[in-house]
Parts: sequence; C-alpha cells; structure tokens
Amino acid sequence: MTYSDSEPIQSKNLETESVGWAAIVSNGDMAAANFRLIEAAKKEVISIEFLMRDDEFGLMKLALLRKKAREGIPVLMHVDAFHLLVRPAIIKHLMDERINITIFNELSLRRLLKISFRNHSKALIIDGHLLKMGDSNTGNEYVHWGDGHHMKSIDVVIENEITDKARSFALDLVSNVLSKVPEIEIASNTAVALQREQIRRLGSATQLVFKALQIQMDSPSHVTRPQKMLITDQELKQAQEILDQAERDYKAKFKSKHKDIAADWKRRPLTAGSLKFHCDPITEKGVCQGVDAAVQRFICAAKEELTIVTPYLIVTQEMRQAIRYALANGAQVRFYTNSLKSTDNLTTQLAYEFRLQELAKLGRLEIYEYAGPDTIHAKFIVRDHSDCMIMTYNLDWRSEVMNLETAVEFSNREVTNDLLDWLDQHISRFYSVVRAGKIKKQLVNFTSPSQRVRKFLIQAIERHL
Repeated sequence: MTYSDSEPIQSKNLETESVGWAAIVSNGDMAAANFRLIEAAKKEVISIEFLMRDDEFGLMKLALLRKKAREGIPVLMHVDAFHLLVRPAIIKHLMDERINITIFNELSLRRLLKISFRNHSKALIIDGHLLKMGDSNTGNEYVHWGDGHHMKSIDVVIENEITDKARSFALDLVSNVLSKVPEIEIASNTAVALQREQIRRLGSATQLVFKALQIQMDSPSHVTRPQKMLITDQELKQAQEILDQAERDYKAKFKSKHKDIAADWKRRPLTAGSLKFHCDPITEKGVCQGVDAAVQRFICAAKEELTIVTPYLIVTQEMRQAIRYALANGAQVRFYTNSLKSTDNLTTQLAYEFRLQELAKLGRLEIYEYAGPDTIHAKFIVRDHSDCMIMTYNLDWRSEVMNLETAVEFSNREVTNDLLDWLDQHISRFYSVVRAGKIKKQLVNFTSPSQRVRKFLIQAIERHL
C-alpha cells in the first residue's frame, strides 16, 4: 500500500475496549524512545512532526528512518511547513530514498490568510500497534543533548488498540495534503533533475536567485516544498554524506542491544476502557471542538483536585467557565507554568501576565511559576489523583482555535502517579505567585513602547477570537 492511495479515514474519539500497557518517557529517555521504537519497526513507520531540526538528534533520527526505508519498510513523515528546520537537500535526499514526505499547510501567497493554521500534533506510530506521543519535538533541546537551553518534556509510549485511531488521524493529515495536489509520485525526481540541468547552464549567479525564490517554473505551485526547490547534485551528495555520518554516529553511540522494546520503560498495565484518544478535525477547527472540548470536559469533572501543567497559560473565556465549574464542585485547582525567566515565548508570557489578575479572581486556585533556567514544555492534567490527560494542547488561544492537537486520556492511577512523580522531581524550581485569589508578585505594567505594542496585539487577538 502506498500512502497516496489511502482513503481518508474519519478519526473519532472513541473509547477502546482492549488491554495493553503505557509508559511515561521524560527527557533523559526521550532519544532512546525514538530510536528503540524506530528500530523495532517491521512493517511501517509513521512520524508526525511539528518542529524538526537537523541538529545531532534530528540527523540521527532521520538517518534511522532512511535505514528503515532502505530495508523496504514503508516510512511516512508529515511535517508542519512553518517549523521544518531541515536543509532542503536533506529532505530531497530522503524523498529519493523513497521516504514519503508530506508538508502541512505549506506557506504560499495564496494561503496567506491561513498561515496561523498549524499542525501541532506529534506522534511516532510503529507497525500500527505502538504509539509515542506527547509534547516533545525533534531537536537537541527536547532530549537534553548539548549545553544551553533545554525543554522539560513528557511523552507517553502506548501499546494498545488505540494506536489505530492515532494512525487514522495521521493518514487523515496525509490524505488532506494529497487531495490538494495532482496525481504525482512523491519520491520521483525526474522533472526536478531536468529543471536542475536547465538552471545549471545559466550560471551560478542565476542559480542563487532561483534558490532564494525557491520556485520551479514547470511544477504546480501547490506541490510540496522540497519538490519545488532547485537542488544541485553536489548538494544532494553532501546531504547523503551528512546522513551517512549521522548513521555511523548512531551505531557507535546508541545501537540497541535490547530484544524486547517494552523492557526499556516502566510499563503500566491498561485495562479495558481505561484509555481514550482525542484529536481535532483536520479542517474547519473551531471553539469547543475536538481536543479543546475534551480538555474542558475533563476539567469540569474534577471533584477534589486538579493539577494542570502547561508552558503557556492564557485562559480563554470558554476555559475559564470550565475552571469555575471545577472550583464550584469543590476541586482545588493548581497551575504550573513558566515565568518570564524560563519562557521561550515572551509575547505569550506577557499575554499571561496581562490576564493574571483576571485569572486569580476565579476563586480558590493556585498558580506556580518555573524559575528556570530551562523551560517547562510538558502539557498534562491530573484529576483527583486517579485520571490524567497527556496532550500537545497548550492552554492558550492557538491550541483552542488554530492548531491541530491530540491528547490521550487515562483512567489509570499508576500512570497518573508517574506524572505526579515527574512534577515532584521539579517542584523545588517552582514558586507560588497566586494563592486564594491573591497575587504574590509584581505584575508587568506594560509601560515600555514594546510592551504597549504587545498589549495592543494581545487585545486585538482576543477581540478577533
């Protein structure tokens, strides 16, 4: 089966009746989780990426995917266009190696008004029965490689029939892209090779101009980006050498000696009905749909305690209503988020500062900020010490109405305790900023010109949404 022949499958948020296991994976094990899962593939690899870098970890992962493709195993990659930070020659080389690559919402003047519509979901699906999903992206900072700034992330590995639903969602994404392009073979490079030869004859200066524009005159403007780029044979050769070296580095450092993929993690047994998969509609996403609606229902059901970990805390009107409902039921609500010192998105953090007073007035809730030096990137909710939700969803505007998101919901005390244990490991780096409706820190006053501009943009976005 080729993915271009796949029929769109309508994903639904259904409760599974099967059994299996789940394991929480944090930063120290994140690289190993990716590598072990890809190594275990015998039939198929599907990699859904939001952000992908061609740094050390990214190159090793790409080299391992190429190795699987060379073994004859179908490999599908679906990457968000705005956050594909991989050299075009490497992408083209992977296509030549018969890796099927599709790009979500490729940037173009014709779709300028939809530039904010992004695929924020992330997943690795192996042979239709193993699923890794959560908040981590493909980059050194998410697996804590190298010096500098790191992201505190949480993923979950699942062996369960629910993987079928995640796979259906992934194929929906691919089908949505392929339905917008003519019948073409994604990995074919005949037309591109002819075009490269024509441009090469025009001289190096002209080549640079064409590369800068990233256009290919003979191809439809809506074909996926790597096929429109004019890449020389020398660049393709260099890309191959880069991945060859990455594969050698991987074999020297991380070659797995384990036979049992599940032996690498602390498995938590799943019983029938203990797991749900949630996803957004591929097109025409709106408020209170898909994951957003699932998160609100999950929050409203809290009776005793609600712990929410999120990198960005911009609670919209709809989400405030859900929190009020939980508070009215007697639940103690605690938020754990980033501070101005730890955030990786200053504008979003200022939006949180701008609305903090309004959030504090909701009632008996607590807010804790992370002191750094790294960034909290994990996104999960724990309810009443027994249920939890691990997701790609942030508590902000983009996740609510713009980005495609996914989430898994567990009724499993062991998985829930693993998340709380992870939080306990980092709790000393959090400090209280709101308790019982009182703010315990000095708020940003938006007096500087740049802050006033950000405040204006925040208000404009809120009015628009």
